[in-house]
Amino acid sequence: MILKVLNIIACAVWENWLPFLVIIFYVLVPLPKLLCGGGGESFDSAGGFGSDVMAYFFIGFFAISGFGLTAVLVHVDKIETVPMILSFLGTGIVAIFTIIFIRQLNKQDDDTF
Repeated sequence: MILKVLNIIACAVWENWLPFLVIIFYVLVPLPKLLCGGGGESFDSAGGFGSDVMAYFFIGFFAISGFGLTAVLVHVDKIETVPMILSFLGTGIVAIFTIIFIRQLNKQDDDTF
């Protein structure tokens, strides 16, 4: 809720709705971990955790893209610096909650064994 408010403030006050595109990455960040099942069996022939590694790669990619999109918009002068800071705060909150979410999933996986 807080991150949506930060993005709406960043967009509404400066009458520029481009920072709101970061919401796409808020949805995409937790999806790889959800789609890979939170661990367990892997398709890797060595018996490792291939799907977990792939999920963490895409989580990192989407999280950095949330910051990167905002930075690129500032660089090409499509948004101002203050909306960028508000968008960074919202993206940072998403990153923190994603880390907490992944730790809880891993904790639940450890409890089942």
